[in-house]
Amino acid sequence: MQKKLTLPCNIGDKVWVTTGKKTRVGKIIQYHITDNSYGVGIEMEDGGGFQISLEPETKKKTVQRVAVTWEMCGYVDIEADTMEEAMEKVKEDMDHIKLPENGEYVGGSFSLSSEDVDEMVMLTMLEEKALKEIMRVR
Repeated sequence: MQKKLTLPCNIGDKVWVTTGKKTRVGKIIQYHITDNSYGVGIEMEDGGGFQISLEPETKKKTVQRVAVTWEMCGYVDIEADTMEEAMEKVKEDMDHIKLPENGEYVGGSFSLSSEDVDEMVMLTMLEEKALKEIMRVR
């Protein structure tokens, strides 16, 4: 998506240019616009001229930490005589079964961990606190 840059001037407009203590009068004779800059050509009434190149003011972006969630699928080996027994063991002992090493990302499962801004801020703060605690223990 291209940004449309507009200049607060037109060809032929009168301009005053101050350099040091001297102010000179001139007029705009040309200007150019590119995707990320613009420039103005100025012809001075007392002779000479110059080109001014400008870049649009850009606000420095900050980085926000956002909690995200995604799903994985994989296989675990369970000792059991039947599939039904194996499935029951997984349900009963889910918190103690090691995650599969051969897991695959479930397509389309990537999402925000919360749609609520305040909750997202709290999740981020909790994560930072947990990291500090882990570093303190080491």
